Amino acid sequence: MDEELLGEFLTESNENLESIEQQLMDLEDNPDDNELLDSIFRVIHTVKGSCGFLNLVALEKVAHAGENLLSRIRSLKFQVNEDIVSLLLECADAIKQLLQGLEEQGQEPDLDHSSIINRLQACERLVISMSGASAEQSEAKTTPKAETSNDDQDETSMVWLEGFDEAIIQALQAKKLHQPADVIALGFAALREMQPLTPADALKILGLAKQHNTQSNSEQPTSPKKASKTTAKPKKAPKRKSKAKVTEDKVPVRQDKQVKTAEITTDSIPKTQAVTPQKSTSPAPNKQGKKRATSNASIRVDLELLDALMNQVGELVLTRNSLIQMVNASGSMELMRVGRDIDQITEQLQAQLLRTRMQPIQTIWSNVPRIVRDIGKQLDKRIKVVMEGEETELDRTILSALKDPLTHIIRNSCDHGIESAEQRRASHKPEEGSLRLTAFQESGFILITIHDDGAGIDAERIKEKAVAMGILSPEQGETISSKAALQLIFHAGLSTAEKVTNFSGRGVGMDVVRTEIERVGGSVDIDSTLGKGTSLRIRIPLTLAIISSMIVSCKGQRFAIPQMSVQELLSAPQDSSEWRTIGGQSFYRLRGKLLPILQLKQALYKDKDDDLAGSIVVADIGDRTFGILVDKIYGAEEIVVKPLGIHFQHLNFYGGCSILGDGGVIPIFDCNGLASMIQLSTEAEAVQLLDLEEDISNHTEQQHTLIFSQAGQRYAIPMALVERLERLKQERIERSASGEILQYRDDIITVLRWSDMLEQTRTPVAEDEDLYCLILSDGGKRMCLQVDEVIDIFEISLDIKKTSQNNLFLGTTVIQGYATEVVDVFEIVQQADPHWFSQPQQSKKVEILFVEDAQFFRHLVIPVLESMNFSIRT
Repeated sequence: MDEELLGEFLTESNENLESIEQQLMDLEDNPDDNELLDSIFRVIHTVKGSCGFLNLVALEKVAHAGENLLSRIRSLKFQVNEDIVSLLLECADAIKQLLQGLEEQGQEPDLDHSSIINRLQACERLVISMSGASAEQSEAKTTPKAETSNDDQDETSMVWLEGFDEAIIQALQAKKLHQPADVIALGFAALREMQPLTPADALKILGLAKQHNTQSNSEQPTSPKKASKTTAKPKKAPKRKSKAKVTEDKVPVRQDKQVKTAEITTDSIPKTQAVTPQKSTSPAPNKQGKKRATSNASIRVDLELLDALMNQVGELVLTRNSLIQMVNASGSMELMRVGRDIDQITEQLQAQLLRTRMQPIQTIWSNVPRIVRDIGKQLDKRIKVVMEGEETELDRTILSALKDPLTHIIRNSCDHGIESAEQRRASHKPEEGSLRLTAFQESGFILITIHDDGAGIDAERIKEKAVAMGILSPEQGETISSKAALQLIFHAGLSTAEKVTNFSGRGVGMDVVRTEIERVGGSVDIDSTLGKGTSLRIRIPLTLAIISSMIVSCKGQRFAIPQMSVQELLSAPQDSSEWRTIGGQSFYRLRGKLLPILQLKQALYKDKDDDLAGSIVVADIGDRTFGILVDKIYGAEEIVVKPLGIHFQHLNFYGGCSILGDGGVIPIFDCNGLASMIQLSTEAEAVQLLDLEEDISNHTEQQHTLIFSQAGQRYAIPMALVERLERLKQERIERSASGEILQYRDDIITVLRWSDMLEQTRTPVAEDEDLYCLILSDGGKRMCLQVDEVIDIFEISLDIKKTSQNNLFLGTTVIQGYATEVVDVFEIVQQADPHWFSQPQQSKKVEILFVEDAQFFRHLVIPVLESMNFSIRT
């Protein structure tokens, strides 16, 4: 068999069949839509015609049986019902299964589809019978056109190509390819080179040519295939004579069809075991089964070629990283300029190639309506599917990994989430349940939500089951929150379903769902309201080929932590008062909550050293947050993910490895595997689950605050208006008639010296020494505040101990044992620009009552509200 020809056939067939399920379900809702019926018929007809040319006997038999049934429905204007659509869906599944086997094995798989063929033929006979016409009369109605197109046509007639674009027909006429035999003699290779034909068009035309040539060379359709079809239908001569006129009149048929269609059910069709349907994967759907345009703006590229290109770009990224390090070490401005250009080009090339690997999430969502329809039919439930964001794109590797978890979640929602019509009526809900799928992109991640408006999950039952299984102690079961209890549903074996059905058991297998999602760097959590419904939220990265990571070290060995899992970085000295040890497990008190800490020294090297000094990388994976204690943090870097060798694949805390710019090989941590290494005692787990801390009740609101110094005195400035911290050369600051200015990001901004504002002598600065500058920004305006030295940024509660008479300060507080003046940011920016917060006056100000007992927050918020032209009462 010609491999190229087979490849074109598989690609074209898969594209056409990708949309046929949705079309059949749309036809079920709109049985009078003749265009939709014609589109479905064309898809099956094209597959059958191409099968004949490629000598795919089994596939041709299944497609032919489906085509015959669709042909009868079209010619007799018969309205389909739910059972006929179900049968046609099974036919489509059988065709897809054969195509999948053909793609995997290179030849037709040895499968028996006689069951579905017999049922399709039986349904065809019932359609003819219920429409008041015999098989012979229906053939008599459709045959004259076929005979005209084969026997009575002249040499230049192209009726057998009805439906093809006029440009294609004209191209064939120009080559004097009028008859099917002429096309067959020309061959596929020559036909595909003709303009404007595509390879898919050539394949279709060859299939039709062989079919019509076979019919025209025989005086009667006496081939075994046709003979078996004819003998399978009962011949009733009296009915043919008495109903000859009725078949010519469409009106009586349309009057009777609605009543008679209801009698054609699955009970009237012989029931045998159907072949299990399987989904075929295709590059992209061809919606509505339409023929492709004669002039395409895209080409097909083999996936192996894309993967090879991705690997080459990965190597280019690694080489780029090495080059940048060498250029920076050289100190040459010329080399730095060239290195910057190479960096930008590589980044653009990487981004564009990543797009070629992207596929819309519709690729895996397309089978959701079919799944919901089948389950709803078997459970006697009415469920509608609403999908938003189908065009959202993901890496094809991640899409493949999402397919099974998504199917399991959908089945759970339909089976145990959405109630029956009677239960929904009793709950004053619409009889038809709703399943909503949404997807959108956010900061390098895709957020997917699956929401059903069903009965919801009872958190109390989960607690009871968790206590019974020993997952929670009785004390924990009484005190654990409902939100935390819902997450336990991902625990292996935990289910609240009263019985396990063929589809699901709410919770059964949910641990596998979480494992599969986390395996590709994602996270999943669940939220449910009893009686209202359940929502599952999946957060997953766009791609896994090239990722941004945080480079850290432990005992001299460097490691990479994917930045998609990094929430924040902390400095944790040994003498910090935030360290806790509970049940033998180290915790760090972060904003009033206990953060379990994994010490890499102990986890990887079995180091018994109790030294807790270092830095903490806070990792967030779904509902779990923990800290990783490392010796040093180098910074973020883009790395190329390489697979691990076979000797390391049993280590679940490694997700791969990479090569840094200096040639060093580093392991990449899998944060889910690291989380599993934290073994919490019963006492520690209780604290973790319940978020208990001795002084959590006294925890006050905190905010990020920058600490800087001037002439030995410390000052604090809230980060609300601080856009960036910059270190600039003295010559960057220029003078103008209005004072000192700075050219910053295509703008000119005012520069204020903190020493001048305090009426102090400026600290001398050497020529090669940088100045510390705070860029303050609000409402599209910027200014620069130059200070002596920036100390650090803390998240603290600004408790004003003493008020200040100086307008520049809100008061004095104590930070890390030092008396620190809290700067009034709004007073500073108003000195830089008196009209900073001014806006056009409105006809009437809206009056707001602002209630706040803390002077600090009054000074912080009131100017903002006044700048928005509100009248404030405190």
